[in-house]
Amino acid sequence: MRRSFGCGVLAICTLVAGVAPCFAGPPFFTDDPEPVELRHDEFYVFGTLDHADGASAISGPTIEYNRGIAPNTQFHIVVPMAWNVPNHGATSTGLGDIELGIKYRFVNLDDGGSQVGIFPMAELATGSARRGLGNGRIWYRLPLWVQKNAGAWTFDGGGGFIVNPAPGMVDASFGGALAQYTFDPRWLPTSPAIPC
Repeated sequence: MRRSFGCGVLAICTLVAGVAPCFAGPPFFTDDPEPVELRHDEFYVFGTLDHADGASAISGPTIEYNRGIAPNTQFHIVVPMAWNVPNHGATSTGLGDIELGIKYRFVNLDDGGSQVGIFPMAELATGSARRGLGNGRIWYRLPLWVQKNAGAWTFDGGGGFIVNPAPGMVDASFGGALAQYTFDPRWLPTSPAIPC
């Protein structure tokens, strides 16, 4: 019964993902306040696609590296390969804007039961704005993230401000939330002690 319930939920999620926009945890739109453990590393390879009015902006392959550099503190860098595919004209490719950040968790209650942290980031103007591969100026994201664990549920959420002084850009606020249920701890990639 438990297995068929899990398969049913997975099938429903797959169907919904095919017809509605999805939001996810790190390294996507939302994040959490939990830093990488001291002297540990985290590594992702991912890609994104933004498509509007017949034009596409693609980031990928993109490499993200995080390192625990102090208690409750991680260093963060993202190095993207950028693709600008205009509606008309030639496609441009090259290095995109490099992201640097520091995540700092300043509240950690009940051994991870409740957490609060900040994750300021700077987007360096390393991509060519003229070729559509970058912003043209350094810009910043200044978020606050919170997390609460309740049994098998994990709730992440928060938001912040974007400060973008590049021509044609505006400052903005953003936010997001994530609810995650752990059906089986063996599905978590961060649980190496439990065989999958």
